[in-house]
Amino acid sequence: MIKLSWLRRAVVAVIGFTVLLIGFAMVVLPGPAIVVIPLGLAILATEFVWAKRWLDKARATISRKGKGKPGQSNAGKELIEPGTPLGQPDE
Repeated sequence: MIKLSWLRRAVVAVIGFTVLLIGFAMVVLPGPAIVVIPLGLAILATEFVWAKRWLDKARATISRKGKGKPGQSNAGKELIEPGTPLGQPDE
């Protein structure tokens, strides 16, 4: 039986890099780049260790930024409408 692991690895690389490049394009084009880039890394991580490391770093960064500071809340803050001078009460 012929080993086809190199073929699987090549297919995963082509698909993963394609999704990753589409995600990078979505950074400047309309689209959900924040979803597509990790998806491309997840595809690549099935075969490549370096992609797994990048994916783990991305997850840690997103988790860290999503938590915010303890006790910090947006509750009670008023929304400022565009064109309204700061510090001026609404009439």
